[in-house]
Amino acid sequence: KWVNGEVVAYNPPPPPPPVVEVPSVTLWERLTEDEAEQVNAAMATQPFRTRQIFLTANTFRSDHELWSLLVQMATDLFGEVRASELLAAE
Repeated sequence: KWVNGEVVAYNPPPPPPPVVEVPSVTLWERLTEDEAEQVNAAMATQPFRTRQIFLTANTFRSDHELWSLLVQMATDLFGEVRASELLAAE
């Protein structure tokens, strides 16, 4: 790489993490009946827009603005290990 008239080593930034994509039907199939009820109760506390996005989504993607909410909710409800199982890529 050329900087200020000199050749310097180029250290490219690390690539972004791969996007995780979980079909919504897969997430619901992974949940037990009890877990699904807990998710339903937690979602009821969210704003209307957020609920609609989750209800109408075909997939849940880690590059979407609401992924962090999904991870937080799953972690708070079920713990880190179960949340990672639920939100794992297929």
